[in-house]
Amino acid sequence: MDYDALSTCATGAEGQKLLVEVGEKTGDHQYVPWVIVDGELADSYDDFTSFICDKITGDKPAACSEERVVEKEHPFDHFCYHEEHLVNHGIEEVVASHFNNFKAAHNKVYATIEEEFAALTKFYESMVRLAKKSNPAHGITKFSDMTPEEFKATYLNRGVRSTEEIEATPMYDGSCAACKRFPEHANYDSSTGLDWTTKGAVTGVKDQGQCGSCWAFGTIGDIEGTHFLAGNDLTSLSEQQIVSCDTKYGDMGCNGGLPEQAFKYVMGVGGVVKESEYKYTSGRGSTGSCSKKKEGLAKSANIDSFVQVSKSKKGEAGIVDALTKSGPVVIGIDAEPMQDYYSGIDNPSCGSSAYDLDHAVVIVGYGTENGQDYWKIKNSWATSWGEDGYYRIVRGVNKCGVAMDVVHSVVNSKSEGSLRGADQPWYMNM
Repeated sequence: MDYDALSTCATGAEGQKLLVEVGEKTGDHQYVPWVIVDGELADSYDDFTSFICDKITGDKPAACSEERVVEKEHPFDHFCYHEEHLVNHGIEEVVASHFNNFKAAHNKVYATIEEEFAALTKFYESMVRLAKKSNPAHGITKFSDMTPEEFKATYLNRGVRSTEEIEATPMYDGSCAACKRFPEHANYDSSTGLDWTTKGAVTGVKDQGQCGSCWAFGTIGDIEGTHFLAGNDLTSLSEQQIVSCDTKYGDMGCNGGLPEQAFKYVMGVGGVVKESEYKYTSGRGSTGSCSKKKEGLAKSANIDSFVQVSKSKKGEAGIVDALTKSGPVVIGIDAEPMQDYYSGIDNPSCGSSAYDLDHAVVIVGYGTENGQDYWKIKNSWATSWGEDGYYRIVRGVNKCGVAMDVVHSVVNSKSEGSLRGADQPWYMNM
């Protein structure tokens, strides 16, 4: 086939318009990151550029290739790209214009042109990954300039909690801690859904940065809700205290930790101080030394114990009950698909066993939208990710292992609380 530019119109799946391009294109055309090389979807940036840009190798490709341009609404509308020229590398790059938009949207700054070009390459590879998955809840995120391996190494740190440890943890007894503030929750109609963010039990979304401290943010998010429902003002508590000072119980700061161990630490020191008194400083990846002065300040919240809410794939009904009667709960989840989460109710391909869980988050609500049941989850990757920092995922099928390891802090009604009770660690690392 002639290598010169040739285009035809076609109709693809769901009736969207496709512009099929064959050969080298150099105009102001729009491209979706969808490349067909010898009948196969290109798996790499090199496969793509070898045919659209002869300046990389100096040779035109031996075989015909195609790229498809899709004009449709989300998820593809936010990654259709105009071709641009990167002078420093002597190549034409179809994703450059939207890569520039991505940089501006997420305040991305790269130290060298080589580093930026590497990020652009990964950005394109993210486009290919998104096109392959075709998940309507996925799109460009602030993590799109990272490979899945880099994302996992930076934000996800896997661990395993033994069956014996899980079985030894006391189960949630169905008590209604929320009834002190919300008496109607004793007989709440779960079919109406629930969102604790609208009831004053959830602080604003926070940012763990490039520190593997999700375990601390999950722990604090759970305690903040428990403290509020015990009759106190909603108070933003210090993750940094736990990240830097919790070393006795096996937690490792930015290198991972477990909510159960963090609960034990909180009990052992008599509580947690306010975030304003011990501010978060580990966002660049450094655990930091414990400030004994700040750790020794008057505590703003404490707990008496913690319980297991769910420990199997059949436990989601129990999560609804505990969430309704006792407030937000901290869970483990397989978070690898969350790198690409954009908005909507996610139904990704992911692991669902206790061995797949690699991230700690807080379930703050549940509901149904267009017939699909979902969980609402508070994450710790700032409001620039997901739905203003929140994640929605399908409910009722143990998606990504949401029911495999769920725990919750407890404040006894007649006690200010000292940490007592279960002595079991939780495997959630991050």
